[in-house]
Amino acid sequence: MVQVRWSRRIIAELHEAREYLHAYSPRSAERLIDAIFTKAALLETQPLLGRVVPEAERPDVRELLYQKYRLIYQVVSKTEILMLTLHPALRPLAADSLLEAS
Repeated sequence: MVQVRWSRRIIAELHEAREYLHAYSPRSAERLIDAIFTKAALLETQPLLGRVVPEAERPDVRELLYQKYRLIYQVVSKTEILMLTLHPALRPLAADSLLEAS
């Protein structure tokens, strides 16, 4: 089984997304967080489940999609995944910023 670790960056982004949504719909905010953690848990047994991030052009940087978000992660090794960022799908993604502040 693969260990899933979370970067400081994605933890902050999850907190921001939750706080923003909570103001409009507390239930939606909790559903978002639950869904993100559920998707990440799938990676424990299926680390290559997500597609390669086109902007990164690296096979170890992959993503899962949930609603309007891209949950981007890095396959560090056969036993470790690092969750990198929760990125709004409608915004452009700078590949060079993916691995910053992990």
